[in-house]
Amino acid sequence: PELGEVGNALVIPLGSAAARAVQRLVDAGRIDGARVLVGFPHPSGANRHRVRQFKEFRAELRQRTRFWFYER
Repeated sequence: PELGEVGNALVIPLGSAAARAVQRLVDAGRIDGARVLVGFPHPSGANRHRVRQFKEFRAELRQRTRFWFYER
């Protein structure tokens, strides 16, 4: 329900568990997949791979963020 209240917001799930949950909402047609920016690692110190994950997805995240704010 909260995501419905901010229908024009970019959704950034932090980590794979949050990304899977948001993907379920997209698959169910509850939110538009174009507003979801998947690929950000969870910032927890317990996530040992966060730096590598961020570097791996950095270009795509930058491109999709630029599109969301400047080109849509």
